[in-house]
Amino acid sequence: NDKISSFNFTRDAFYKKQWDGITTKARGLFVNVEKDEVVARGYDKFFNIGERRETEITSLANKFKDKKITCYKKYNGFLGIMSLVDGELFLASKSTNQGEFARYFSNIFEKSDIDKDKLIEFLSDTAVSLTFEVIDPANDPHIIEYDKPQIVLLDIINNDYHFLKADYSEVVKLSKLINCPCKEIYKEFSNFRDFHRWYLEETDEDNMSQTNLEGV
Repeated sequence: NDKISSFNFTRDAFYKKQWDGITTKARGLFVNVEKDEVVARGYDKFFNIGERRETEITSLANKFKDKKITCYKKYNGFLGIMSLVDGELFLASKSTNQGEFARYFSNIFEKSDIDKDKLIEFLSDTAVSLTFEVIDPANDPHIIEYDKPQIVLLDIINNDYHFLKADYSEVVKLSKLINCPCKEIYKEFSNFRDFHRWYLEETDEDNMSQTNLEGV
């Protein structure tokens, strides 16, 4: 579709850490430039704990305090983005709908047991994108080994410049509707203090957990 443009930050922006309100959004953002409409989008750029001032422990402690914190299991694959554009399924990787990773995503999706009709019906009734972890052991091997290709539903994200995603309960409901596995909760904490205690234990080199997990 010639009207759709993909916006992504450059390699220089990544290595020089030139992050602002625009570059953090330019990551898997697909826009119909004629209508100025977001037709598909992934996540805003996110950062590890301690990577930036706002993700340092003291900043996080002030931000979250007594708020509930949920950690989800991090799957070991690449990001797939899906939406409906002009009545057709639109499948993309983090930067394009035409590269090899978009093709890997499409091939695994076509061979999966996902209910395509219910999926299209859901997308036609909502202006959202779905994000998936695409696990492809043959073409995209990672540290964590998987037996077979699979797709895991991660989130339901509004097709909007402002990042807003549905509650996890809605993701679980959709995963059952379309017969697709979804991300799992790994740990839940009632406040930041409990989370921080667990985080210190998990990142202590003398006490590193030997779990078969890439991250949370």
